[in-house]
Amino acid sequence: MKKGWLLSCLLTSSIIFVSPVFVNAAEYEKAIIQSPLVDIRLDSNTNSTVISKISKGQEILIVEEQSEWTKIKLGTGIEGYIESSNNQFKKISDGFITHKGVNLRKNATTESDALHILNTGDKVEIIDNLKDWTKVRINSNVGYVYSDYISTDLNKSKSVSRGASRDIDSLVDIAKSKLGSPYVYGSTGPSSFDCSGFVYYSFNSSLGITLPRTSRDMSRYGTQISKDELITGDLVYFDTNGGLNGVNHVGIYLSDGDFIHASSGNNMKVMISSVDEKFYRNSYMGATRIIE
Repeated sequence: MKKGWLLSCLLTSSIIFVSPVFVNAAEYEKAIIQSPLVDIRLDSNTNSTVISKISKGQEILIVEEQSEWTKIKLGTGIEGYIESSNNQFKKISDGFITHKGVNLRKNATTESDALHILNTGDKVEIIDNLKDWTKVRINSNVGYVYSDYISTDLNKSKSVSRGASRDIDSLVDIAKSKLGSPYVYGSTGPSSFDCSGFVYYSFNSSLGITLPRTSRDMSRYGTQISKDELITGDLVYFDTNGGLNGVNHVGIYLSDGDFIHASSGNNMKVMISSVDEKFYRNSYMGATRIIE
């Protein structure tokens, strides 16, 4: 009697605690629920059993679209029908970044932290439109980009090239406007700077790009490039202490070997130097590209 009871319990438990089957989201169109609370029904009619409920902001997978009903799946494998009317859901579409160095921000404001930097042609998923800002996802990052910098037309994103963009000119203009400003350790402007503070200020003021605050951290940001690949707007790094043990100085490359930086040497000001000068040639540590 006890053995039969135990076997019955085990069989019952195995039915109750079946693990959910996760579906491959890549096989279906994605959408996001817009209504506060939506019923998922077993069949496509209002008299059918409600098998689950989903709330605003939850993502769904679209299996089949009918005139009045949409068959959906959840990530856990639950499958059923929701009404297609009343704007209950909005499809998640692909978007493409149309500018260089676009900040993906944590919140829909220029004061918010940058989670990632996007460049022309980068593909993102458009989750929601908030007029001036667009909520997007790229890989595991979800945040906001300024709506003027995104398009659903891939060809439009490809048409904006680095050479045609005014981003670089704006960066250089801002940087050069600070020539002669005094070097002050720890300062990020607008009237005085240390080396990384000057670069931080120039990128943020001209392009809205928030870089790491120190030269060492900046050197780990962006795309690593060789010295013979340098073009206007790239960042160049040095170990001015000698020994090439670690980055402690940064500047913005201009052209023809020149870069602009806040020098902590004898001049103690924002100035233009050459990467080919003996001092900087011997202390050169590398370069990164922020604006692709």
